[in-house]
Amino acid sequence: MEYMYEVAGQIIELSQTIKEGLIHINEKMDEGQLKETLYLFEDVLEAFSSIEIPIQPVLQADNMDELQGATAELKKSLEMLAQAFEANDLEKARAEISQSLIPAYSRWQSELEQSLKAYRES
Repeated sequence: MEYMYEVAGQIIELSQTIKEGLIHINEKMDEGQLKETLYLFEDVLEAFSSIEIPIQPVLQADNMDELQGATAELKKSLEMLAQAFEANDLEKARAEISQSLIPAYSRWQSELEQSLKAYRES
């Protein structure tokens, strides 16, 4: 169980780093920098993916409907921002990250931390 405690702690740490990355991307977009944030967005996607794999057993649990819904909402927001990057549409990207992605991420992060609480307390 100590292993799960460590993994849960690392996941929570990485989730906080991802949020900092999203906030930084948002700030740079507010300065008109879209292309300059693409690499950081790619890092965010990679980091999210590295969290998503080890939490699959948690997502499959019967009482994890909220986390599953938050994960689906977050994935949709990430995809919408990726489309804005592909279209090189700064205004769409700014709207997506500030109005959809960051709120969706905050909800997901909160649900994730709540779901991992049992592992952190054992």
